Amino acid sequence: MKNHIVRIAVFGIMSVTAASAQAQTKPLESIDAGVEIAAVNQRSIVPALSVVSVNQVAQLDENGGDMIVATLSNGLRFEVRNVACEEAVEDTPPHCRGMYMISRWDALPANMETQWSVAEQNFRLDHPAVNAGRAEDGSPYVARYVIADYGINQGNLIAEFANFARSVTDFQNLLGSVASPSSGE
Repeated sequence: MKNHIVRIAVFGIMSVTAASAQAQTKPLESIDAGVEIAAVNQRSIVPALSVVSVNQVAQLDENGGDMIVATLSNGLRFEVRNVACEEAVEDTPPHCRGMYMISRWDALPANMETQWSVAEQNFRLDHPAVNAGRAEDGSPYVARYVIADYGINQGNLIAEFANFARSVTDFQNLLGSVASPSSGE
């Protein structure tokens, strides 16, 4: 356990304190990255998601559908919803062929419209694998759809979650830079 904590601190994944000792990512070695997952669902994605996020909570969305809310070590959260699902049979989870990830923020003040439009356009150019924009209420979001029609291996699933986490973090940093313009420019 001591080696595990030191390795986490060294790689900067998260700082471990007594209060957050239970909120840790699992080591990459804890899962077999080559294992093929025939269908994505809440059970099948949690091992890979646990390598990237410190907490995963299964919830129901506003329409009663299953989703997982994942929390990153930097405190950012995103939702993972399984889509294109066949009906679940008895105790088996549904067979889903896709996964939708989304992270949302509070709406930005109206006086930031010009700054935000330019920053948003640049973000999209730098992050072509995600969709970034604003909802009807003006709240910014980052989303990604992952196709897993023929299954996906755990290693690719980890990469999908890690890349999305990086995009969400970059987007958060962009929002911070737009909200507090630097002096002298």
